[in-house]
Amino acid sequence: MPESVYRPGLVLLLMVACGGGSNSSPRKDASNPTPGADAATSACANLACLQQVEDLMFGCAGGGTCVEQQDSTALPITTNECFDNGVRILATEMISSAVTSSSTTLAYKVKKGDALCFTRTFVSSQSYTDGGLVSGIDITLEDASGTTLVTASEDSNNVVTVTCPGGQPTVFVDSCGYDSSAANGAYVTLGATPPTCTQGSCSF
Repeated sequence: MPESVYRPGLVLLLMVACGGGSNSSPRKDASNPTPGADAATSACANLACLQQVEDLMFGCAGGGTCVEQQDSTALPITTNECFDNGVRILATEMISSAVTSSSTTLAYKVKKGDALCFTRTFVSSQSYTDGGLVSGIDITLEDASGTTLVTASEDSNNVVTVTCPGGQPTVFVDSCGYDSSAANGAYVTLGATPPTCTQGSCSF
């Protein structure tokens, strides 16, 4: 079944309704998520931890209709999303700014039923220097126990560099066979496009 991925952009704005600003990921069959990664190359071998991350994200994909409840009265801004298949997502946003720099932190906790699947955090920073604007995103995914499974960074040219635990930083390439959601996706939903959530009552 086709799936889609919510992926925050480089310039992170206040969160809007579910599905806003989403980008489609390469399509894959959820019943057969294992890619044919070419581990014979050193680059692909350095990205091997993405298999575990991908399995975890696709195993906790939201499906069916979605109800969203948002609290934007004060920081941190929180948004709860509840899907028909039992997947729930808590998104938390914090913003800090100074004269020449700003930072936005988006954290996504994903549950399936009552069990936490993973937490993915995006820290977007911008600073103004003599050479102009410098921006980037640092991305971390932790499993339910708090163990870091992968870190990544995305520069202003949308180049994503992945670091597996104990491994070397390596630029993500599609040719290794891993879905890009494992590198820089926030969470996965079933369907060709992200669902449009209706406002309602939803608790994480």
